[in-house]
Amino acid sequence: AMVLGIDEELGPQLFKCDPAGHYFGHR
Repeated sequence: AMVLGIDEELGPQLFKCDPAGHYFGHR
């Protein structure tokens, strides 16, 4: 859940730091 909230604010920054973000960013 936290990843979703941060992913929406940072976006590509999270995917760059964490591998899980890549999944959300690719979506």
